[in-house]
Formats: sequence, C-alpha cells, structure tokens
Amino acid sequence: MTPDIFINGARGTIHTLAPWIESLSNSARLRSWGGVIWKFLWDEKLKPSAEWALSPALWEGERQNHFDLKFMGEDPRCLIGSVSARGEWMILVKLARELWTETNKFFVRNEWLALAQIIKAAGYTSKAPLDYPTRMLLSETQLFVPVPEDLLHVAQ
Repeated sequence: MTPDIFINGARGTIHTLAPWIESLSNSARLRSWGGVIWKFLWDEKLKPSAEWALSPALWEGERQNHFDLKFMGEDPRCLIGSVSARGEWMILVKLARELWTETNKFFVRNEWLALAQIIKAAGYTSKAPLDYPTRMLLSETQLFVPVPEDLLHVAQ
C-alpha cells in the first residue's frame, strides 16, 4: 500500500518529494543552505501516512529551528534531525530516555524504516551517512543491531 505523504503540511506523493530529495543529495545546495533541518512522523493506524516537515537550516540569513517546523499532529516519538552541509544525517528522537519501552522502540524502528524507504523510493542517491551522535543513540537504544553506518542500509 502506498502511504499518504504530507510535506510541510501539504498532501503530496513520492514525486512531490523529489525536489527536496534532490536538494538533500546536492552538496552545493546543502552548503548554501547550511544543511537542512527536518521532522518526520510515520503513522500506521488506518492507512499508512508520513508527515515530513523540512527547511533549509539558513533562510534569508536567519537560522531556522526545529520547533518552527509544524506538523498536523505532534508525537514525542517523531524523528527530528538534519542533513549537514557535508551530507551527514543526524536523526534523533524527542522521546525521553525513560520512555524507551519495547512498544516505543518498535514504533521508532518503524519510523526509521519508513524514512529510509521513502527517501530511497523518491530517488535519494547518497548513502546518507549517519553522524556520530546518531550512531551512539542507535548503540545505546539497540534500535538496530549492528548499528548501521548509513540510513539507506536501514532500507535494505
């Protein structure tokens, strides 16, 4: 089943996501934007849907913030992250450490899988290397064993 995709609050498709995916793969654009910040939420309730809010890290000379990225529905298990100007992916979870139950780990693991599969389906061409804090989070939570070096490895 093809998921519904909402990009910055608007209904879209994998094809609508293509310009963002191209930007995430374009090192010159990443450098000029100072990277990209984003939030991602996967919902499997009735029909699978993905909500992804993205923004250049720098816009009109101003640093952008994750809390400025709006979702239709917030969830503490949503993924928050960035793609640095060097193309490294930082992927964190707002979920407090004491709430890392097996149920929440299952939910967050599915979010990672959905994110990886969506960017792959939308044509992302880099391996999406994970930065050190992200790899440490994965190691501590044992979300994936062994810890992947890149996001596209998760999609396989």
